[in-house]
Amino acid sequence: MNNDWSAYKITLLLYLGVLLLPIGFYFSYSSFTEIQSDTKVLNRFTLNSASMLTLDNSLNSSEKQKIIKKIDSEFQDLRPWMVENDGKNFYVGTEPLLKKYDSILNIWNKAKTSDKKMLLVCFKKAKSLVFSLNNMLKLKQNKIYNIFYTSLFLSMAFLLTLIFLTRVYIYRQLKKHAVYDLETKLYTRDYILTILKELSAQMTRSKEPLTVLYINMEGLKEEKKKTLEHIGKSLLSLLRVSDIACRYSDNEFLIVLPNTETKNIEKLTSRVDQYLTNLKYTIKVIEYNRDETYDDFIARLV
Repeated sequence: MNNDWSAYKITLLLYLGVLLLPIGFYFSYSSFTEIQSDTKVLNRFTLNSASMLTLDNSLNSSEKQKIIKKIDSEFQDLRPWMVENDGKNFYVGTEPLLKKYDSILNIWNKAKTSDKKMLLVCFKKAKSLVFSLNNMLKLKQNKIYNIFYTSLFLSMAFLLTLIFLTRVYIYRQLKKHAVYDLETKLYTRDYILTILKELSAQMTRSKEPLTVLYINMEGLKEEKKKTLEHIGKSLLSLLRVSDIACRYSDNEFLIVLPNTETKNIEKLTSRVDQYLTNLKYTIKVIEYNRDETYDDFIARLV
């Protein structure tokens, strides 16, 4: 059993193309989820830093301790994210992320029991880190957007290419297996060879003549689609009910004439010349010899 590997390859590529879509969407979802998570961290750190300014002498001891405890808790909760993102390319601060964060934390541990000036120093350093984190987030967003649009473009280009290749493959398969040539509406080579095999055997038994008119259209590869349609219509209009015309190759055509001797087709060749005016072509007349094999007869046709 012969396998059409082209069909399997195209099918595999189509499955791959379909598989790329959910993978692409998963990547996009993960990337945008990461951006959302980073944005929340930045907002939490910004608010936590701003909370330092609320610690003034107007607060009673209980309220002050409550705010300090909340700020301490936020600092501890945010530290794992700082550890995870320390050393990443997106961070553009003057010193490593984790080092700067820990220095802010150390200043805070001193400032929370100290005066207002120490709190302002801690706030300014935290504000500087907020600025760096904001730039980091923007760079990460830009890169993710670029990757997303690039992957989307490549996926669409890949799918469009697959669709085009599939159409080309289907067209070639139709052309290969069809009984009629798609451009001229004449019979195909495979079909006519099958018919000729049957006719040659039949003519041998009945001792009736079998003649084939071979037409080679010179320079047909440069002709347009309308010219091919004209040739197909012209040849079909010349046929008797028993005659068969086919497109043997790109520029070769056959007219099979059962029960016809070569001496009786002069009128047909004259009519061919009338219909194919302004086209360059050559004609050859081949009569089947009952003493030759079918393969020898086909070899003499072209």
